[in-house]
Formats: sequence, structure tokens, C-alpha cells
Amino acid sequence: MSDFFNRSSLEYRLALYVGLGMMLFSLLVGIGSYRYFSAIEVENALALERQLVQTVLSQTSVGVFAKNEPIALDVMQGLLINSIILGVKIDGHDGFLMEQKKASPLDFTTAISHPLPSPVNAEETIGFLHVVIDLLAVQNSAANKALFYAGMMVGQILVATAILMTLVRYLLGRPVAILAQQMVEIQPGEGVRLAIDTHHTHDEIGLLSRSANALLDATDCAIDLERQLRQQLGKAMTLISDSIHYASLIQRSILPDEGMIQTILPNHFIVWQPRDVVGGDIYWCSPWGEGNLIILGDCTGHGVPGAFMTLIANGALGQAMLTTTPGELAPLISTLHGTIQDVLMHDHDLIDMDDGLELGACYLSSDNKTVRFVGANISMFYQDHNRQATELRGNRTAIGYRTLPKDLRLTEHILEGVPGQRFFLTTDGMLDQIGGMKRQGFGKRRFLDLLENHKSTPIQKVGEELYQSLVTYQGKESRRDDVTIIGFTL
Repeated sequence: MSDFFNRSSLEYRLALYVGLGMMLFSLLVGIGSYRYFSAIEVENALALERQLVQTVLSQTSVGVFAKNEPIALDVMQGLLINSIILGVKIDGHDGFLMEQKKASPLDFTTAISHPLPSPVNAEETIGFLHVVIDLLAVQNSAANKALFYAGMMVGQILVATAILMTLVRYLLGRPVAILAQQMVEIQPGEGVRLAIDTHHTHDEIGLLSRSANALLDATDCAIDLERQLRQQLGKAMTLISDSIHYASLIQRSILPDEGMIQTILPNHFIVWQPRDVVGGDIYWCSPWGEGNLIILGDCTGHGVPGAFMTLIANGALGQAMLTTTPGELAPLISTLHGTIQDVLMHDHDLIDMDDGLELGACYLSSDNKTVRFVGANISMFYQDHNRQATELRGNRTAIGYRTLPKDLRLTEHILEGVPGQRFFLTTDGMLDQIGGMKRQGFGKRRFLDLLENHKSTPIQKVGEELYQSLVTYQGKESRRDDVTIIGFTL
């Protein structure tokens, strides 16, 4: 019952609208009925007066013609017996005049006049019979009867409305409310269905319930299918994730051993942060001839494709080092370039791919008095003690790509090594990272400023400071590429 008085419920609104509509209809019917029955009652009263007059009209004519007062008096008294007649007046053309009335004074100007025909010649009028009726009593009687009939009709309509509203409640409102409550309580995927009342098996409520159950069946099937797909996707993601993490172990295994790096470069740092679990950045540090070789490479792509390229580049470098005279840095990189082109079969038109890498390579003499540098789209930054950092740019070309000539020649820069001098190599993952208020790249200028700000910071801690500055600058922006930074001190 409480749902019925809930103003937001369909049942309440339906009953309210039906009730208001029927009340308005009954009001209009009542007003119309009152007017109709009032007019009918007044007409009936006037008809009764005419009928009474017709019964005495001939007798009145005889009385006037014969000037017989007893006859005239008998006619008037007979008419006055009727409650709606207040007065009667007989007026003959020869001066015969008589009148009778129930109350004085009485105005005969409102009387209804009936001509009196001559008893010997019906076409001749010998006088008039004037009758005054109690119009107010007639109207009151008519109003009372009209109100009675109108009240009966309004009462019948209201009873019919109450019956209709009850039927609407129990045949429509209540079943819909029960159906809605069941649908609210049902959770898709639990296998629960709407209960169909036997009284509504073949009506619209039953049809709606069956349609809802069919929809729930389809929803449960979709949920089961989604659950199966999620399980399959979860297994696939687990398999892929496990494979990528294992690939990460493989990729890390080709990186130089930290102990060997520490032997070659006692004062150094290395930041290696793939954008994904595996990445396309790689670095090498190993003895070569009488000196030591340090290379930073940024292969095409990131993630799994980039990681595959690092494996290719690692194998190609090992082969190039075997066929190049130790210490000849530029020929080593040129040989590496050609080897990668051969491994990727860039001379085959059927192979539709164009991959390679950018790199920066340093070769330190055994006494650290000579520093050789070859760059392929990667610069080297060096910093003397208490001096501003300087960029040493390499060639504006990468290596290994199909569009490059086979006999690519790169410029080799030679610097005099100074004790305490610092050297830095970084991939474009740091320099191109979007961030800051203006969403611009990190840039070389900001990188050089950081080196200047940390020129007194121990080299082992500079890498952490550089990477943390990048993270802060990046903010909520997504990481664009792998980030690798190498720094060391002679």
C-alpha cells in the first residue's frame, strides 16, 4: 500500500490522472445535467398550466358570454387549486371582469393570457383568461429535481471511477510494481528470472515478463561469454607477460657486467630505463685492444621490436670488433653499419623493412690521455673541472638503415683526456620527452643546465639527479621512449 502513496510511482500517477480526469468529467456532466433538467422541469410546469387552462377554456367562454359569475368563479377556484397558479383574472370585452388570487398584491402584467372564443362563433374572441403562475416556485422545484438527477449521475460516475481505479491498481499498477521490484532485485549473471503470475500468463504483463526473461537469458549468455573471453585473455596476457619478462632477462644478459664496467670506469653511472619491460636502448662497455670501448645505442622502436633490434646490434657489433683493427673507432662503426644492413637484408627488395640505430661511441686509450668519439645522431657532452658542459656533435645520420650507402663514412673526433674530466651520452628518450607547463620537449639546453648545476655532485649520484629531474618535468605526461644515460669521469 505504501507504494500507492509514493508520488513518483506509476501506480500513483495513473490513479491520480484517472481520478482527476473523471472528477472533471463528472463536474461537466453535473453542470450539463443541472441545466438540462432545470429546463425540462420549467417546460413541464408551463405545459401543465396550458393543459389546465384547456380543460376550463370552454366553460370560461360560456360564463363570460352569459355573464354568469358563478360559472366564472367556479373556473377560477378550480384553477387556483393547483399550487403553481397564484391568480386568475377573467376579462370580457363587454366589461365583464372577475379575478381571484391567493395573495395580495398580485401583478397581472406577468400573467399568461389565453383568448376566450365565443360559444356561438369560435373565430370571435369575447375576452381573455389571465393566469399568473408561481414562476419562482416552479424554478425552485425544477432546481431541486435537477440537482437530484445531476447528483445521481455524478455519484454514478464517481462510483464507476472508484471501480475503474481499483481495477487499474490491481490489474495494472500492482503487477507492474511487483514486476519492477523483481527487476530491481535481479542481478544479471545469477540465473534468477522473473516470476510470472498465472493470472497474467496471456496478457501484456506476462508478455513483458517473458521478454525481460529472454533479455536476461541473452545477458547471462553474454556475461558467460565475456567471462570466458576474460579468462582466455588473462591466460594470453599472462603468457605474453611471462614471455616479455623472460625476454627482459635475455636482454639484460647481453648488457655489460657491472663488475667489468667498474674495472674500466671506476667513476661512472648508467641509467637504463626501457619505456616498457624491454626496450630498444642498449649500451656496451668492454676492453678493445689496448683501450676501452664505450657505446650507447638507440635502436629503431621500443618494446619487443626494439629489443629484437638490440640483439641484432649486439651480434653485429661483436662481429665488427673481430674484423676491425682495435682502436680504429670510425671504421668499427662503419663496419657495424654494413653488418646490420646485411643481417636485415636491406639489399633485398622483397624485405619491406627499414631499421637501424643511432649511437655514440667512445674509445679511451689505456692511459686515458686520448678520447676518441664517433656519433651517429647522438652527441657527447663533456665537462672539464669547474667549467661549463660542452656538446660534441656527431654526424647527422644513423646507421644500418636501408636508405644509407653501404660504405658510410663517419667523422672521428679526438680529444685530449684530462683527469677529472666528465663525459655524458644520452639517447633522445630524455631530450625529446614532453612535459612542463607548455608541454614541450626536455631539450639539450635544460640537460646542459642540469650538468652545470651538478658539476660538483659526485658522478655516481649525477645519474639519479638527472633521471629524477626528467620524471619531475614529465609530470602526468606518458613516457614517449626508452631513456638511457651514461656518465663517467677520467
